[in-house]
Amino acid sequence: MDDLTVTCLECGETFAMLRWMHLKRKHGLTSDQYLARHPGALLVPLGRRLSGPRNPAKQPGVGDKISVGRQGITAATSPAIAAEAARKSVAYRKPPRSPGLCGVSTCGFTAEPGRKMCRAHLDVLKARSARCREDRRASGSCPGCGRVPPDTEKKYCAACAQEKRASTSPEQQSASYRSRHIRRKDAAYAAYGGYACACCGESEPCFLSLDHVDGGGHRHRKSVPGSDIYKWLEQHGYPPGFQVLCMNCNHGRARNGGECPHETARRSRAQQEA
Repeated sequence: MDDLTVTCLECGETFAMLRWMHLKRKHGLTSDQYLARHPGALLVPLGRRLSGPRNPAKQPGVGDKISVGRQGITAATSPAIAAEAARKSVAYRKPPRSPGLCGVSTCGFTAEPGRKMCRAHLDVLKARSARCREDRRASGSCPGCGRVPPDTEKKYCAACAQEKRASTSPEQQSASYRSRHIRRKDAAYAAYGGYACACCGESEPCFLSLDHVDGGGHRHRKSVPGSDIYKWLEQHGYPPGFQVLCMNCNHGRARNGGECPHETARRSRAQQEA
């Protein structure tokens, strides 16, 4: 390494300046972590100046101080300049926010429990993120990254979906699946007459099921991906051919030649009265 180049001690590549982007993208390190791992390493070569006169003798000290990247790391060629830069960085640093207050500098309201912002700023951030996702969906891009189109019949691209799964705990995934399942189930029953048996009028949700009017329910459920009939109905716009029946009426139809025993009894009474 000469006075005009600097070598990355992680990979051995030589640069005119070791930038934080190289450390982050190739090695997953910040400038602070890199310097902690390699004490005495340089981010900027000793002979390089970013500004100052061509003749350093005209203005001593200029060109010795260099602020590198976004990490706020100061490289110095003398201890005195390093101490002065550290003193100024502390002097110009913003005072910390009071504990429990919203992280927005112009806001003085109390932050939500476990969050860094107040409820008003959280709502603003949520609405902004929602608008950004809608704009990306409208343009045909993945709502997560906005760079590539989502997978077929999927909401996100493969990379964003994998990232969301990795950042979500199994308990959160189970809770999310249950909430989606309940929402789709309620919508499906509402589309076919609500939580009431079309034959006997039973209204207890635990006793009810969706029945294929023309039969063939077992074959149809096996052909549905994941056997999620409620998701299939939602995707196909709740087509005709389904009805809400209680389990008694459903099994009665299967064992009575496709007709519920209640319906058989009602028809017999009607014939006797006639």
